[in-house]
Amino acid sequence: MIRTVSISINPNKELCLILMKQCSEIFNAHIEWGLINKTYNKNKAHHGLYQKTREEYPDIPSAIIQATRDTAMESLKACKMRRKPQKNKFGSIRLDR
Repeated sequence: MIRTVSISINPNKELCLILMKQCSEIFNAHIEWGLINKTYNKNKAHHGLYQKTREEYPDIPSAIIQATRDTAMESLKACKMRRKPQKNKFGSIRLDR
């Protein structure tokens, strides 16, 4: 059984805003790639953009890059590639454990 747990933390707000902005840039880059290549396949997106993204954003953990890629591809799949989903500059970030 999976349970959601809320934990209060006091993060550095400036660093969080920078991370959120970078994640929205990664999200939008994956959306552009998916529309150009006419796919929302996560595996193809990984092979197409992961190395470039790691070089461009070396300080972001790989799990966050992968989660951002997954949300971008899920957004394309949800709208059936009929429109271009955009992420807010300071939108939410999917995190795992």
